[in-house]
Amino acid sequence: MAVKAGKRDGARTDHLAPTRNLSISHCLMERGHGAVVLGSEMSGGITNIRIEKCTFLGTDRGLRIKTRRGRGGKVANISMSDVELDRVATAVAVNAFYFCDADGTSEAVQSREPAPVDATTPEICNILVKNITATNVQLAAVALLGLPEAPLSNIRIDNMQVAFDPDAQPDVPLMASHVPACRHEGISPDSRTSSAN
Repeated sequence: MAVKAGKRDGARTDHLAPTRNLSISHCLMERGHGAVVLGSEMSGGITNIRIEKCTFLGTDRGLRIKTRRGRGGKVANISMSDVELDRVATAVAVNAFYFCDADGTSEAVQSREPAPVDATTPEICNILVKNITATNVQLAAVALLGLPEAPLSNIRIDNMQVAFDPDAQPDVPLMASHVPACRHEGISPDSRTSSAN
């Protein structure tokens, strides 16, 4: 399930529409790049999303939040609870360096040095992951990568049980430049995540 809110197109923002107050429950999701994906077209803002009592099978990522410099907007107040995952590469992926668009791998987008904060700076905050069972995880239970100029904030993981796929091969847990391959990582926090517990 892909949740979008429009894509900033230079100075034009009249076509953006916020997505808010969405409930996703009792769903079975199989295969694909993510079970529930927020963004990367999130310039209008994605807020108050509740995911509960679902099963994700072989979905590559479970909850996937993705954006990049130039998008602006906010992803906030997202909760995922009472969800079972099996055969996913990364159960929870939050990536503010997603390398989409023609300039996605450019230095301006992928640099880990702080950029100026303006209306095109995206914000990700207030994420709760609770009562999760993930089996046969390949790369990481949780992978976080926030912008240095707009750190991820208030990311909470509560009661997440993880078992790893013994046959997993190393790969990158997030679609961004300069991300090392991993295998069987628990929480892979970015140093610019201001609050993750």
